[in-house]
Amino acid sequence: MSTNNNEARILNMKASRFTIIDGELLKKSSTGLLQRCLQKHEADMVLRDTHEGEFGKHTNERNLSLKILCLGYYWMILRQNAIDYAKKYDVCQRHEPVIHQPSEHLNMSIPSCPFMKWGMDIVGKMPPAPG
Repeated sequence: MSTNNNEARILNMKASRFTIIDGELLKKSSTGLLQRCLQKHEADMVLRDTHEGEFGKHTNERNLSLKILCLGYYWMILRQNAIDYAKKYDVCQRHEPVIHQPSEHLNMSIPSCPFMKWGMDIVGKMPPAPG
């Protein structure tokens, strides 16, 4: 009985984020923006236009998914679709910045004489300040 109550409570919380206005399913984002829930063919078109359209920037998958969310669109597997789309786009893969540094751990160098870099001036006992 308690598992049904928990499942009902979880479903109720998830459903409270969605609303239908004029026959369109909308999701309320964490910022309060209503995002239109898209179907598969609409999602593909939005992904393509955002990535390589007239104002597209050929951004990476993270920025692509965030840009789509900011434009007011949403679908359940947006992040995974953005990752797949950016990885299969040939031009972006060719011109992606290449890291020329070797992948190895950083080695910490311990100075042999730690006080070599410090300047110490030992004057003695300072006179007491007035008052």
